[in-house]
Amino acid sequence: MADQPTFLGWDAPPISLLSDWLTAKYSEGSLLDLSGITIVLPSTSGVRQLQQSLVQYANEQQLAFLPPDITTIGGLPERLYPHKSAATDAFQQLAWYKAVTDKALSGSLNTFLPIAPAPQQRQAWQELAVAVANVHRELSGEGLRFENIVSHCNKNQLRHEERRWKQLQLIQEAYFNLLDEHQVWDLQSARVMALKNQEISFDSSELFVVAGCTDLNSILRGFLASISAQTEFIVFAPVSMRSRFDQVGCLITEKWDASVPAIPPEDISIASDPTHQAELILDLITRMPADVATTDILIATPDVGDEKELIRQLQTHHLQANPPTGMRLTDTRIIVLLRLLHNYLRDISFSALSGLLRHPDVGIYILSSIDISSVLTELTEYHEARLPLDDSDIQAWSKRYPSLAKAAAAIRNWCEPLLKLEDTSQNIHDGMLAVLTKVYGELSFQRDTHIAEIKALSAITNTSHEMLEAYEQLHISCNNDIFFTHLLATLSQSNVPVIPDSDAITISGWLDAPWSAHNTVIVSGINEGIVPTTSNTDLFLQDNTRQALGLNNNQRRLARDAYTLALLQNSRNLVCLCKRSNQQGDPLPISRLLLHGPVTQQADLIKRYSSGQTTIASHQLKEFRPIDHLPVLEITVAPHQPEAISVTALRSYLACPVRFYLNSVLRLQSIDDYSKELSPLTFGNLVHNVLHAFGISEVRDSIDSSEISEYLKSSLSQHFRRNHGNSTFPAVRLQIQQLHHRFDAFAQWQANWRTEGWKIIEAEYQPVEPITVHPDFPECKIRGRIDRIDYNPQKDTYAIFDYKTSESSDPPEKTHKSSKPPGWSDLQLPMYRHLCKALTGDAGLLLGYITLGKDLSSIGAQFANWDETALNDADKVAVEVIRSIRAGEFTELNDDVPAIFDDYADLFGKTTLDHPGHIIKEVNK
Repeated sequence: MADQPTFLGWDAPPISLLSDWLTAKYSEGSLLDLSGITIVLPSTSGVRQLQQSLVQYANEQQLAFLPPDITTIGGLPERLYPHKSAATDAFQQLAWYKAVTDKALSGSLNTFLPIAPAPQQRQAWQELAVAVANVHRELSGEGLRFENIVSHCNKNQLRHEERRWKQLQLIQEAYFNLLDEHQVWDLQSARVMALKNQEISFDSSELFVVAGCTDLNSILRGFLASISAQTEFIVFAPVSMRSRFDQVGCLITEKWDASVPAIPPEDISIASDPTHQAELILDLITRMPADVATTDILIATPDVGDEKELIRQLQTHHLQANPPTGMRLTDTRIIVLLRLLHNYLRDISFSALSGLLRHPDVGIYILSSIDISSVLTELTEYHEARLPLDDSDIQAWSKRYPSLAKAAAAIRNWCEPLLKLEDTSQNIHDGMLAVLTKVYGELSFQRDTHIAEIKALSAITNTSHEMLEAYEQLHISCNNDIFFTHLLATLSQSNVPVIPDSDAITISGWLDAPWSAHNTVIVSGINEGIVPTTSNTDLFLQDNTRQALGLNNNQRRLARDAYTLALLQNSRNLVCLCKRSNQQGDPLPISRLLLHGPVTQQADLIKRYSSGQTTIASHQLKEFRPIDHLPVLEITVAPHQPEAISVTALRSYLACPVRFYLNSVLRLQSIDDYSKELSPLTFGNLVHNVLHAFGISEVRDSIDSSEISEYLKSSLSQHFRRNHGNSTFPAVRLQIQQLHHRFDAFAQWQANWRTEGWKIIEAEYQPVEPITVHPDFPECKIRGRIDRIDYNPQKDTYAIFDYKTSESSDPPEKTHKSSKPPGWSDLQLPMYRHLCKALTGDAGLLLGYITLGKDLSSIGAQFANWDETALNDADKVAVEVIRSIRAGEFTELNDDVPAIFDDYADLFGKTTLDHPGHIIKEVNK
């Protein structure tokens, strides 16, 4: 074979150039004979594309075709040395876990782990083991062990790093000992030993073609050196660039920098963020020439975080996409159920139970005899009422929450094979499969339509079997938490296979992009840190150490990305996009690979980018509504004529007639079980209940603040224990302590108020019959309950109070009056004077709040200063509101309500990306 690589240029896609070269060299007469040739490519997608290209050529030329063996560079070594007994992935994972935990628990890792995770933090130990294993794999790829890093640190007098790597070396040695003990190898070590012991073997008649493999570690280069005499190395670049490549076609790092690519300014678009970037890509697609089909377009996404938004935007405009990988296996419904099961088994928490009850398969197959809608309603009500940490008290409340109690018992029964067993890996494996069989055992899955389900179940079964063997071989003690943690960690590395759509736009990763056959390539997210990739935060090896050891480093990554961009730019129609911020809104710098050419050109691009300028789409996109788009919300309203309107409902109507209708007429409420502290409503109800008990007790007449305070705190404890028991969130207990301070301040105010002659005469006062607001409008009646009424006989005056427990202590004028028509946002206190008229007669009235906010100095009474004219105006507004309600005037929607404070934000689609809008229809008006 030639001493130097063969250069095929880069004026066409590499796969096309390679296919042309192979067919020209190995076609003879009516035969295309590539048998006996092994073709090595850097990408799996390149393997598929080359196979298709060769078959297509043979068919078009009507040639008999003897195909080659095509593989990736990562799969080549195992074809060249005798197979050793390989350790399974599960064995390797658990071996690293055991090596790390054993050394840590023996006290040998005090420098590497000065603050180690607690023994029960299985996930943290697992992540640590994975991190060490990844370093091992990278170093092994360069033929290095941890002891080599120790020698490097010693040579350069890096004392702390030397101590740290000596402890890492202990972990690696423990790992190797475990492999030796069971006479198995991991892939990296097997490759190193095959080269060291000169175990490389292959057929002397076999030929190799290694094409486009420009960035290889030392071990892979060692295997190529072993077969170089029978290998043709192919480089996709002009022969004039020979000095930039070594003898096996790899990049000479120092010969490549940001100046190599030459992207014209007109082919660079600047987006403000990932959403705008997706819109610009759509604009580019719509402006493509008519002869460019969507199937000839490839979109490369170096930043994988851009993929979801891009696919969503494409689907919005009826453009289908083939993603680079299928959905993660851990996102399938079966693995999600497994993760929820793990959470539940770990501590039987209420939140874990909630997750299981909400999984659709649990509702269908485990709770089939129970109304799942009732279960979920009672679940959220129980949570909001009690804020439980676990499910221990659910059965005690079975009369109030019957469906939830049945469901919780069914879940316990379903999980019994994993709850009542001896902690052995065999028992856990069998129990897990038994639990899953109860859900999926009787189902029939079709290979074509249930790919995710089949993949998930087979992966669980196979991986669990491997782990079972590994646990027993390594003698690792096991429980549900450890077993599930390791199982889910292994499953997280897999994806569901993708069935490509032949008519869709292809989305690929960055390094796969050159190996497609597409003639038009759009590359998104060309920003510094993404292209070129940089790593300045490696926890194990800093970049300067990487360079010294010959490991992958920033300069090598720059060379790789510079070549990739130059290859794309010269072989395709290329358009590049960069974005000014990422998905989280963090600013991103422009890539140095786009800054080239004359200084004025670079300065112009930098100015555009740094000044906030972005590319504006020039084509008007027609947005289609996909089939699964949220439907337009249709609200049908009708007149509502109750005998009386609640005082608080008047405020709701003034805020928004539509939301009033949803709440007060249709009785739609928003509830969830996300809270880990008392909601404002629950907090307020608890305070009201305690103060109501105080208002009807003998202590209400006390002038001793200590006595009042002690009563309030005792009553608070009783109410809290009755509603929340002993198992609740820490934040709730902090809220109770906050209430203690507020009750101390209230008690001081109450004692002083009582000495002034004021006496509580009513608590939670409610007239028996509805009250008419104005005699001229007898149909306009109100109802309500007044928190507290005090009387001062010396002044012949009543004080009408409403307790306010919100954090702020705003006075009545601020909460009731509005700058917008009709001038009132709340009518509560003005209406109270009507509700208590039978009690107060013509005596003097004070209307106000007793505030119990976070500002302890503001706790006490705050009175309104409305004169008779203002109160009469409030009556007029109340009459107008009641008559509007009775007439069915509910079509006005207030769009200014922030989604975070809107109970109906989800219903109106305000929390969705594709806002569906709404239609309000009136009937029987």
